[in-house]
Amino acid sequence: LTGWWTAEHFYRWFASRWLAAAGTLLVTLNPVSLRWDLEGHSDGLFAALALGCVVYFAAYASSGSSRLLVAAALLAAAAASVRYVGLTLAVFGCFSILALSSASVRARLRDAVVFSLIAAFPLALIILRNVLAGGMATGVRFPQKTSVGEHLYVLWEEVSRWMLNAV
Repeated sequence: LTGWWTAEHFYRWFASRWLAAAGTLLVTLNPVSLRWDLEGHSDGLFAALALGCVVYFAAYASSGSSRLLVAAALLAAAAASVRYVGLTLAVFGCFSILALSSASVRARLRDAVVFSLIAAFPLALIILRNVLAGGMATGVRFPQKTSVGEHLYVLWEEVSRWMLNAV
């Protein structure tokens, strides 16, 4: 799925089948994607759904088609159902429609409401089910043993590696 989207958009951007094929191979066969897919993590599925949401949302933004808006919202809903952080796609879509659309205020509000409701509804049902079944919205969260300082140190190490490899 990710390869199909990548190939389609690389071909639109570059009008070259060779560049589309090369870009598709780079995206789908990179070590991070392969590890996610081979280990069966939900990250690969989430990444594909989030990418699809952004692709369809960009197509909606350029055309104003309500079908593309609904497709983007459905992909955002699926992404949020896979990983809770997918709810940020609904927030991104809603604010983008309100802030960036050239449509009338009424049309922007309508599209933002439609997008938000479709994108957030499945996750709202999942959270409601969790509360009714177990009394908690998202489950038990155990305290972190790693301090913020340790996380910042690891971040610094990673960014330093990027910079050293770029030189």
